[in-house]
Amino acid sequence: MIYSSKKTPINRGFPIMAIIGFAVVPFILIGCSLSIPSTLIYNLYIPSKTEIKINAGNNTNQTLSITIQSPNYLSQPYIAYRDSQYKVESSKYARWDISPDKLVSEEFRYKISKMGVFEKVTVAAFNPSKYLNNSEGMFLNIYLKRFERIDEREISYAELDFDYEITLPDGLKPIYTASFYRKIKIADKSYIELAKGLSSGIDEGIGEVMGKLINRKYYE
Repeated sequence: MIYSSKKTPINRGFPIMAIIGFAVVPFILIGCSLSIPSTLIYNLYIPSKTEIKINAGNNTNQTLSITIQSPNYLSQPYIAYRDSQYKVESSKYARWDISPDKLVSEEFRYKISKMGVFEKVTVAAFNPSKYLNNSEGMFLNIYLKRFERIDEREISYAELDFDYEITLPDGLKPIYTASFYRKIKIADKSYIELAKGLSSGIDEGIGEVMGKLINRKYYE
């Protein structure tokens, strides 16, 4: 009986290739991590101005509730931009510190509370039934429509657009309704320039609304 002494050849290349593979993988992972940009966070900056002190008479014991509504994309923190009226995009790696609707409502709350007209200024969730039958104080409802960058060829703008309504206690209809719109040219497409432009726009918008809130002819 004859037995074969033929041996299976050893693949000496496998261990070498495995070692090379294990050595290369970390570099690939590092390269991938370096290619992903870090998330940048932006916020509004409205310099403090001299506080407005108004002799509001009997209105000092009233409260003001601020509500805000917005499209869904403005209730998320990612920065919106567009190059067309038909399309809006959101940045993947740049965002506001909080969503635009909260940014706007908090700026309004802070500035109006400094007026000295209202005993208390709060931001409330929008509730239609409470809005139409409000017995606790005045209501300021804001509908935020635009808070973004718009590119028109080589020129970029910060675009701010909102409607607002002022309602008295127990009022079924607003005593004052208006719109505010600003399209502010910015130096470039950077988000820091957008933040500067929108800060300026919000500052103007708050000033306009303040003027209506303290104008007694609307609620006498």
